[in-house]
Amino acid sequence: MERKQIIENLIFNKLAKEDRYNNIQLFNGILDSLGLVNLLVDLEYDINDMFNITIVIASDRTMSCKHSPFSTVQTLTDFIDMLVEEKINE
Repeated sequence: MERKQIIENLIFNKLAKEDRYNNIQLFNGILDSLGLVNLLVDLEYDINDMFNITIVIASDRTMSCKHSPFSTVQTLTDFIDMLVEEKINE
């Protein structure tokens, strides 16, 4: 299984959603601000366990993105995959 698919599965498992729509709206959709924070912290721990690296999803860099990586499952998956790729290539 490729890395991006693993990350997407982690997100859906945390959301406990049976309907796996990548364009499902996360923030202010199915998650409030506390739910989003909990999701991100859980994902950071899972990424550490799966890939043996530490990433920070919510950072100044994230908040300054023109398009929020927290919009949908797909945008969050893509953003986390980018962070993992950067960390691996350090």
